[in-house]
Amino acid sequence: MDTTEVEKPSMEKKLQDSFKYEPNQSPKAKPASKPPSKSTSSIKSSASPPKPPEDKPVVADDFNWIHCKLEWLKPEKIRDAQKRRPDHPDYDPSTLFVPPEFYKNQTPAHRQWWEMKSSHFDCVLFFKVGKFYELYHMDAAVGVNELGFSYMKGDFAHSGFPESAYGRMASTLVSKGYKVARVEQTETPDMMQERCRKSDALGLTPAVNCYLAIKALGGVVSCLTDCLLDIQVLGMNQFTSYAPPDVLNKTLPPEVKIENRWEGGSTMVLDAITLRNLRIVQDEGLIKERQEAVKALFENQELCQDAKSILTTLPDLERLLAKVHALGNLKRSKQHPDSRAIFYEEKSYSKRKVLDFISVLNGFTAALKLVDLFSDTESKLLKRIMQFHPDGKYPDYRETLKFFKEAFNQEQAEKEGRILPGEGVDQEYDNTLQLIQEIEGELKEYLNKKRYQIEVPQNAAAKAGPDYNLEGARKGFKRFSTSETKDFLARMIAAEEQKTNVLKDLSRRIFEKFSSHYNQWETAVQCLSTLDILLAFTEFARQQSGDACMVETDESAPDSEDNIPEETITFLYKLSPGACPKSYGFNAARLAGIPKEITLKAHQISKNLEKEATCVRAFRDILKMEDNPKDVRAMLAALSI
Repeated sequence: MDTTEVEKPSMEKKLQDSFKYEPNQSPKAKPASKPPSKSTSSIKSSASPPKPPEDKPVVADDFNWIHCKLEWLKPEKIRDAQKRRPDHPDYDPSTLFVPPEFYKNQTPAHRQWWEMKSSHFDCVLFFKVGKFYELYHMDAAVGVNELGFSYMKGDFAHSGFPESAYGRMASTLVSKGYKVARVEQTETPDMMQERCRKSDALGLTPAVNCYLAIKALGGVVSCLTDCLLDIQVLGMNQFTSYAPPDVLNKTLPPEVKIENRWEGGSTMVLDAITLRNLRIVQDEGLIKERQEAVKALFENQELCQDAKSILTTLPDLERLLAKVHALGNLKRSKQHPDSRAIFYEEKSYSKRKVLDFISVLNGFTAALKLVDLFSDTESKLLKRIMQFHPDGKYPDYRETLKFFKEAFNQEQAEKEGRILPGEGVDQEYDNTLQLIQEIEGELKEYLNKKRYQIEVPQNAAAKAGPDYNLEGARKGFKRFSTSETKDFLARMIAAEEQKTNVLKDLSRRIFEKFSSHYNQWETAVQCLSTLDILLAFTEFARQQSGDACMVETDESAPDSEDNIPEETITFLYKLSPGACPKSYGFNAARLAGIPKEITLKAHQISKNLEKEATCVRAFRDILKMEDNPKDVRAMLAALSI
């Protein structure tokens, strides 16, 4: 299949281009170079990158940057991690060999950057330092050239952007054919001693009858794991079995032919490219159901307009469902690097997550109007996708949706960017509030207090016994504490800390509870998607006078590539030595005036003879095979006898 892809520049090409960049040049390559702005030059990395001398000017030549002077990084000497040159057949362009002695002269942050770069050499690294993503060396050159950044002062190429601009910068580079890898800062210096990394291997053995499935699934899992997307994607449990129609063709002998059940008639050629990009519907009953649904919608324009007006208000529920599911994943919240990353815009991110969740709730609420709208439809397909059980399969999630809509105050959540659940929604949160109320109830026995201290007039302070400790004073008053008030204070601080910890994980638990009904929400999304497609067909049919989507099958037409209208028959045949690769006798017979019924009958007999001959050859080949019996049974199942 021919595909058009964005050509990704090779790393050697990027290196060569980076040699040509001049320090501090603007993206438009103006003659006069701009000095670094104050906002960028004042950025200080917590990882302490090497400081350039303040009085040393930046020299504008082609080999000014450090990475341009490294001999082992130049195109004529570059090697992959296994020390293979680009002309080696096993050369891996995604890795880079960095001499061990080079690391000794690097700061800890730059040593970590080079370690990352050596294993992801084909990626542009967005390296997190504080509130900014930094680009170093050849990546900085890409940032200047493709994103319009300016170089910062120093001997090494260096550019960057704030954390909030990550999405825009990453999507821009990806659209231009680059790979982007995000390196997050997962700890502050104070947290370094508490860091602990763990890894494990599943060590599962696949069943011998699923080699192909394991091979394909293993490749997908490997890619997802490398991109740190395996937890949220595989955690959705959306797996389906796929049987490629051309798998056996790759393993059988060339003389054994399998009937191609996907081959079309004279109006369309279902070749490999078509089958790979289309989901061909072969069930005639299903096709007629869709046509009846389009006809019902076509005849009721007011119904179509009302349905489209509701669908227009819905968000991208399929995308948001996957997002909510990933955010509610307990394993991801503990093991994914994002759970350890230090985000300085965490409040805005949390608010965005809450707004997305509220958007999902409002979207499914609006979708219920469509069920009422199609309550009187007679179309079987519309009934199935837009009515509750038993007439349809649209899930009745009204009670579930009501629970989540009443679980928290949406206006407060939108304003504060966090979810504060009502009573009975989260047991752990309810227990924490109950503990705080019990402590506050005990404190009511202590009157005239201020935050667990007893305040008395100064003239009565002399009556305080040895059990009262002086904590402070103000004009005319003194404040005392006792062992009881200190105990209350310690218990209250612990309870409030517990409440804070519960609130940190509360949104995730709400998302997890919502995602526990994932199959229900996914079924609803599929029904809405089908309705949206039917409405699109209806609109197309209305523009084409109504008959465009009402195609009927001509049972009399033979299913053959030789069924070509007489007026289009053209002989283009190249003479070559050897047996004739294909017979055009039926076309010649039609041009000679032979009645159509006779040619069709002859063509059918010819196909039957060819099938019998193919089966005989296949049977002989099977008798000669000494492979696994399961392979033989699979071959027999694929043959059409």
